[in-house]
Amino acid sequence: MLGLLLAMAAAGCVEPAPGLGERVDPVIGGTPTPAGAHPAVGALVEGNGVTCTGTLIAPDAVLTAAHCLPLDGPLPGFTLALDARTATPLAAAAATSHPMWDIDRAIVDGPTQFYDLAILRLAAPVTDVAPMILAGPREAHDVGDGTVVTMVGYGETIDGDPASAGVKAAADATITATSPSELQVSAAGEPQNCYGDSGGPAVLDLGRGDRLIGVVSRGATVAPTCDQGTVDTRADYYLSWIRQQVPAVCGGDDECAGGPGPGYGADVTGGCASAGGGGSLGIALAIVAALGRRRRRPIE
Repeated sequence: MLGLLLAMAAAGCVEPAPGLGERVDPVIGGTPTPAGAHPAVGALVEGNGVTCTGTLIAPDAVLTAAHCLPLDGPLPGFTLALDARTATPLAAAAATSHPMWDIDRAIVDGPTQFYDLAILRLAAPVTDVAPMILAGPREAHDVGDGTVVTMVGYGETIDGDPASAGVKAAADATITATSPSELQVSAAGEPQNCYGDSGGPAVLDLGRGDRLIGVVSRGATVAPTCDQGTVDTRADYYLSWIRQQVPAVCGGDDECAGGPGPGYGADVTGGCASAGGGGSLGIALAIVAALGRRRRRPIE
């Protein structure tokens, strides 16, 4: 997978809903999840190890980050095992990245709009685990600075030690900044996402149970270390696009989640703000920096 890395280097409109969750428990700084906790969160597995995290959002569909998918070659497998290092992953049949995703897009520190979202389709459905419900735009209206979310992932628990990745862990952290389509999660000194947590969820209880609000995309700054927070793609902003790919997905504003109806509060463009803006080609140095900021650990 080192060749893939080198190739990459070369080349607010809805009403509020009550009940924002509060911090519950103390993935660097996290703790291994007990059996039954966050059952829909799993690991993407390539070759000899875990590369990313993803979340089951329908029996045969996994939500993850677009940069977690290879440019070519076999798709990663997926496992919901607590310890993914010895598990036999489920095979993937297909994958779809957001059409605006571009590895060459110039990025800046903090939340912006990066379209780092993808759906991995499994060859066979998972029948013994309930898919996670995605936050809807209406119920997520009040999510912002100071909101506490739970980060869940299979990434490194010791920064710079790939051997520490592979076990599902969770920790609470604070949202420190937002844009319409992204969240910045974790302040300095709080638990941190790290390599292998890419594609994993930020979860919170919006008053009617857990919701997936964010998908880990990249580091919040140019620092390659896992101590400055991460930027997550907002699931509520892209709920319409996700539903187009996976009609069976349940959004928090839908009847399936106790809401008033299918797609209530959603915008077919993918969010309250415009989803426009084309990709721009960055210089090689910027691309290398961007790759260093993503929380995917390639398998060499």
